[in-house]
Amino acid sequence: MTFDNMSDPDVSHKALKLKNQLKAKFPSICLLDHSHFAGRYNDQQFVGLLEEHVRIRNKINKIYGCDVDLEDLLIAEVDNGIQTGLKIVGASTSTIDSIGPICYGYLETNTDDTIVTIRNQGIGYAHYYFVKVN
Repeated sequence: MTFDNMSDPDVSHKALKLKNQLKAKFPSICLLDHSHFAGRYNDQQFVGLLEEHVRIRNKINKIYGCDVDLEDLLIAEVDNGIQTGLKIVGASTSTIDSIGPICYGYLETNTDDTIVTIRNQGIGYAHYYFVKVN
């Protein structure tokens, strides 16, 4: 995958609204949106992460039959042992090439919002991906 021709990323209105909502409910987690990649498309570390996000986005679109853009995704890296209150309901498991096993479902909230959540466990941390689909 190459990202040479990409302009600086935008963040969707949906992602900004979700970011504020999640910050209010889960203040201990640091949420990143797609603007985190601005100006970093030639940095190999970030290219690898962006490739991972593309695979996650593709999996969400395939599983849920939606049309999620990278600009809609929020990402959180959470150290193991940190209590965040994040809970995935209706969870299932799958595997994504070059990423490994994932857990996916919906984030438990006290609203009617449908927030698809994917969790990927690393060594010492977990990545969470969030996208609002309604």
